[in-house]
Amino acid sequence: MDTTTCEIMLDDLPSLISQLHSNDSSIRASAAESICHLGGDALPATIALVEACADKNSNVREWAVAALEDIGPPSTASIPHLTLMIGDTDPLVEYWVITLLGRCRENAMNAVPDLIASIDSKKDLAVRQRALWALCKIRPPLVVVQDVLEKVAGHDDPRLSDMARRVILSLK
Repeated sequence: MDTTTCEIMLDDLPSLISQLHSNDSSIRASAAESICHLGGDALPATIALVEACADKNSNVREWAVAALEDIGPPSTASIPHLTLMIGDTDPLVEYWVITLLGRCRENAMNAVPDLIASIDSKKDLAVRQRALWALCKIRPPLVVVQDVLEKVAGHDDPRLSDMARRVILSLK
């Protein structure tokens, strides 16, 4: 993609974000694809892309996920909004919210209580595992998370329990 095309697309980002909320699924999918091609420059679309992960259309979801994979850590200004989204009922939305918070590292320290709640729940296993990953990236004091980590370390799922033990070790 040449610089002119990239500049035009960056100028169009607000419009593309708006199109993610269109009633027409083909418009939403096209917008998500265009945003995906911006890579890290799509950062202002972070929240809209996370919301698009709950779209009924699989193309929209796939392009939103592809964009989020390349977007990097979100702005610190978006952390409170992302934290509020941790309890979303859609597992893919919650997975990406948690992933983005983990990418924020210590800047997302205020999200730790919500991440603990996700880990200590009956939620989707991938969401719980991702919350453990995020805690490892955020690095809260062990005393804050130790009880839930020790509880999860005894979980029936070997991957979840192994991850909890590794997080405990990494925070010591």
